[in-house]
Amino acid sequence: MTTRFVLVEPRVPGNIGAAARAMWTMGFQDLSLVAPAVSPIDPKAVMMAVEAEFLLKKTVVLPTLKEAVSDCHWVVGTTRRLRRYEKEYLDPKEFALWRAGLPENENIAILFGTEDNGLSNESIQICHKLVSIPTQGAFGSLNLAQSVQILAYELFCAGRKPEEKKMNHPPATMEELEGMYQHLQDLLSRVGFLNAEHPEHPLQILRAALNRTALTYQEVQLIRGLCRQIDWALNRPSPYAK
Repeated sequence: MTTRFVLVEPRVPGNIGAAARAMWTMGFQDLSLVAPAVSPIDPKAVMMAVEAEFLLKKTVVLPTLKEAVSDCHWVVGTTRRLRRYEKEYLDPKEFALWRAGLPENENIAILFGTEDNGLSNESIQICHKLVSIPTQGAFGSLNLAQSVQILAYELFCAGRKPEEKKMNHPPATMEELEGMYQHLQDLLSRVGFLNAEHPEHPLQILRAALNRTALTYQEVQLIRGLCRQIDWALNRPSPYAK
């Protein structure tokens, strides 16, 4: 599976370097330039690439877009000119999920146009789909490298394996949670926060709020430790007692 980032006629070396860095931070290395105005190893590009300089050195430079996508099964263009073309528009997350569902042996090229005018009509015509990054509208144009970063991030997230998405600590079990809630109820009753006859309502609100956070075992133990410390402090003689 190849996900190729294709910069069509880029003109600013810093954008090329920043795009390479954006790709590498998300694990992508296949970068092609079509008829660039500058070399991918221009000093300004290298400076912006930081640790992705190696990617610039192996960047493929081709004279035509046709050559850059000849081995790809899908071509996707990026544009902010909505409703101008009769093609399916996706936002970055939708695109990434669609990409994640493609077979392993199908290659895709993502096209990014020039810094000032974007992709030409001719480039758009060869695309199977178009991606548009939503913006607030008044000033909707994104920097080339910013666009690369957004799409690379969404692709990275959509492509992660389930085991990579696991939390460092698993969520607490229901038994652990119920023990914590009982501990909280006992403590809150003891300090007079709960009405002994009708304690349910505030506890339901507290339970709903804590359940939304998907507490881990460590977090449950921290809350119970806090309860034990308060309980211990309540049993201590006041330093002001005579």
